Amino acid sequence: MEEDVPQLSTDSFVDTVANTVGMLIVFTVITVATTHRRAAEVDPELEKLHRRRGDVERAEKELPRIEAEIAAKQQVLAGLTSRHVDATKERDRARAAHDSARGILEALVRRERGLAANLEELEAAYRRDSSDVARAEEEQRRAATELAPAELSLLERRSPDELGAELDTLVSETRTLASEAGSLAQERVRLAESERSLRERKALLGKTIAEMSEAGLVRLSVRAPPGTDAYRNSIWVECFVQPGRGPCVRPIDDRNYAKEPAAPGPRGEPRYVLKAILEGEELARALEPDSAFRRHLAERAKLKATHCVQFLVRPDAYAAFFALRKAVREDGWDVRWEPIEAGESISM
Repeated sequence: MEEDVPQLSTDSFVDTVANTVGMLIVFTVITVATTHRRAAEVDPELEKLHRRRGDVERAEKELPRIEAEIAAKQQVLAGLTSRHVDATKERDRARAAHDSARGILEALVRRERGLAANLEELEAAYRRDSSDVARAEEEQRRAATELAPAELSLLERRSPDELGAELDTLVSETRTLASEAGSLAQERVRLAESERSLRERKALLGKTIAEMSEAGLVRLSVRAPPGTDAYRNSIWVECFVQPGRGPCVRPIDDRNYAKEPAAPGPRGEPRYVLKAILEGEELARALEPDSAFRRHLAERAKLKATHCVQFLVRPDAYAAFFALRKAVREDGWDVRWEPIEAGESISM
């Protein structure tokens, strides 16, 4: 007996497939929606990363330009630093020159005061001497008037030998008086020179070093090359007045001076006291083109660029110094000078 097998209907199969497809569609839609929502949540972070990446790329492109600007500014800064160092050195040199000029001016002021005091003393002594001489002359005239008759009577009673001896005495006294009169004339000339020098210096008080240099009282010398000694870059000369000869000049070298050892300097360097062994050259002769003084400088003419002529001036020799300084400058030399007291030894 055959059993009856139920038959599947075609409609049921189609419904099953349709349901399955519908479920797949729903699942797909849900998956797509979920993925889209997650992508929407991540997009802002990705956008920020993209913006940062763009900023980094732009910064990388600008980096060479910025580095070039930094290098240029570093070069400018190096130039400014170098100029600042140079300006500082120049300021230090100017300050040193100013201090040196101030020292010179102070020395000149002290010297001017000393000369003024000496001049006042000399003028007072001259006035006293003039007064004494006037009184002595008046007394001689009065005595001669009063004693003329008596002396005439005495002369008539004296022998020729006695008169001859007295005449010799009178001649000797006359010569002595003439010598004293010559000394007084020289003293007057010296006082006049000192007075003129003092007037010149008083006129320069309160002026700048540049104005004093233009006036001829001081003159800045050439700067010695670095590493050299200022003494070794000077040609030294002494100006002095020699009794019986007047103003003289004498180059300070081995021919005119002998060296005598003295106490060492502050750094242990050897020092010497110079003693003159030859007479100086008279001013009038020294100013002539073929004088020993002019030849002494001519032999050293190639040193004009680095050396100067340094005068040591005694108190009574300023007139000689002024004349010599003018001649030396006309020969193209730079000139420096410093005062030295009467009787003071020259040490090197």
